[in-house]
Amino acid sequence: MRRQIRVGLNKQIGKAVLVAGDSYYVPAIKAAKETVNVTLCYYEGTIHRRPLNVSDERVRWTLHSVMI
Repeated sequence: MRRQIRVGLNKQIGKAVLVAGDSYYVPAIKAAKETVNVTLCYYEGTIHRRPLNVSDERVRWTLHSVMI
Protein backbone atom coordinates (compact mmCIF):
# COMPACT_ATOMS: atom_id res chain seq x y z
CA MET A 1 0.00 0.00 0.00
CA ARG A 2 2.79 2.46 0.85
CA ARG A 3 4.24 2.23 -2.65
CA GLN A 4 0.83 2.78 -4.24
CA ILE A 5 0.22 5.88 -2.15
CA ARG A 6 3.68 7.30 -2.92
CA VAL A 7 3.26 6.75 -6.65
CA GLY A 8 -0.26 8.17 -6.60
CA LEU A 9 0.72 11.30 -4.69
CA ASN A 10 4.08 11.92 -6.32
CA LYS A 11 3.98 15.63 -7.21
CA GLN A 12 0.23 15.48 -7.84
CA ILE A 13 -0.88 17.40 -4.74
CA GLY A 14 0.77 19.53 -2.09
CA LYS A 15 -1.41 18.68 0.89
CA ALA A 16 -3.70 15.83 1.89
CA VAL A 17 -6.60 16.44 4.28
CA LEU A 18 -8.05 13.53 6.20
CA VAL A 19 -11.42 13.97 7.88
CA ALA A 20 -11.43 10.85 10.04
CA GLY A 21 -9.84 9.73 13.25
CA ASP A 22 -9.67 5.97 13.10
CA SER A 23 -6.34 4.36 13.91
CA TYR A 24 -6.41 2.14 10.84
CA TYR A 25 -5.59 5.23 8.72
CA VAL A 26 -2.15 5.52 10.38
CA PRO A 27 -0.29 3.48 7.70
CA ALA A 28 -1.85 5.61 4.95
CA ILE A 29 -0.94 8.82 6.79
CA LYS A 30 2.66 7.67 7.20
CA ALA A 31 2.91 6.73 3.53
CA ALA A 32 1.38 10.00 2.36
CA LYS A 33 3.75 12.01 4.58
CA GLU A 34 6.66 10.78 2.47
CA THR A 35 5.51 13.06 -0.36
CA VAL A 36 2.95 15.57 1.01
CA ASN A 37 1.88 17.34 4.18
CA VAL A 38 -1.05 15.64 5.90
CA THR A 39 -3.66 17.65 7.81
CA LEU A 40 -6.02 15.77 10.10
CA CYS A 41 -9.43 17.35 10.79
CA TYR A 42 -11.36 15.90 13.72
CA TYR A 43 -13.97 16.43 16.40
CA GLU A 44 -12.68 16.19 19.95
CA GLY A 45 -13.70 12.94 21.57
CA THR A 46 -14.04 11.14 18.24
CA ILE A 47 -10.36 10.72 17.43
CA HIS A 48 -7.88 7.99 18.21
CA ARG A 49 -4.55 9.24 19.59
CA ARG A 50 -2.36 7.53 16.94
CA PRO A 51 -3.54 9.60 13.92
CA LEU A 52 -3.00 12.76 15.97
CA ASN A 53 0.58 11.72 16.65
CA VAL A 54 1.53 10.97 13.04
CA SER A 55 -0.19 13.76 11.09
CA ASP A 56 1.70 16.95 10.19
CA GLU A 57 -1.07 19.35 11.17
CA ARG A 58 -4.21 19.01 13.24
CA VAL A 59 -7.45 20.98 12.99
CA ARG A 60 -9.93 20.42 15.81
CA TRP A 61 -13.46 21.09 14.67
CA THR A 62 -16.24 22.27 16.91
CA LEU A 63 -19.91 22.51 16.04
CA HIS A 64 -19.49 26.28 15.88
CA SER A 65 -16.53 26.16 13.48
CA VAL A 66 -18.36 23.82 11.11
CA MET A 67 -21.56 25.90 11.09
CA ILE A 68 -19.78 29.09 10.00
